Amino acid sequence: MVTSTRDQSFLKELPLSQLPLVELGATRVIEPGAALWHEGVEARSIGIVLSGVAFITRFDPVGSIDTPTGVAAAGQLIGHDALAGGRRTSTVSARTRLRVCVIHVDRVLDVVQRTPRAALLLTSLLAQHAAIAEGAAAASRDPIVEGRVVRWLVHLAAQLGRGVDHAVIPLSQADLAQLCATRRPTLNVVLRSLVQAGAIDVSRSRIVVRDVAALVDRYGERTTRLAS
Repeated sequence: MVTSTRDQSFLKELPLSQLPLVELGATRVIEPGAALWHEGVEARSIGIVLSGVAFITRFDPVGSIDTPTGVAAAGQLIGHDALAGGRRTSTVSARTRLRVCVIHVDRVLDVVQRTPRAALLLTSLLAQHAAIAEGAAAASRDPIVEGRVVRWLVHLAAQLGRGVDHAVIPLSQADLAQLCATRRPTLNVVLRSLVQAGAIDVSRSRIVVRDVAALVDRYGERTTRLAS
């Protein structure tokens, strides 16, 4: 389910530097499991996640399945493909209840041309998006399953934990298995070893990284931190 609201009170939770763009858009609320955008439709707007976690997938024509490519969380840009025109290159759906400020691309381009502060913000959001995408790609490239799992956990913890040394990742084990391109039984073996090492806790719908630094130290050669 997707709804819209004019309630702007949650904007106080965002850094003030983001307001030049956020104030241009309308807020949409997406319930878990629902899609904000579908791959292949015309891209007319960008989004800034205000709260919650979005799951991003791309259709794989070889396997005829939707392949996860990453997540987006509060303060992060989604739908940047609209800036270049054309169609959506991925599907964005809600994993938790999601609030997104959706801004028509024409309004974005207009304010960026007129306002240096807005141009700087957009540049910052695009750079952040590129860093997150590279971190996700690096995690996916590891040829060893354990390496992929650990890299994804460190990447997600850095992305969702906002610089602290622990993080709650609101994804199921099935979600993580998809991100890591492995089967649930294989993932479970890796997660059990990490739980036994005290690096993570696992429940039905979330994974808690208890100590990112310890996880990196223990599996240092197989992990990378998300660039700040």
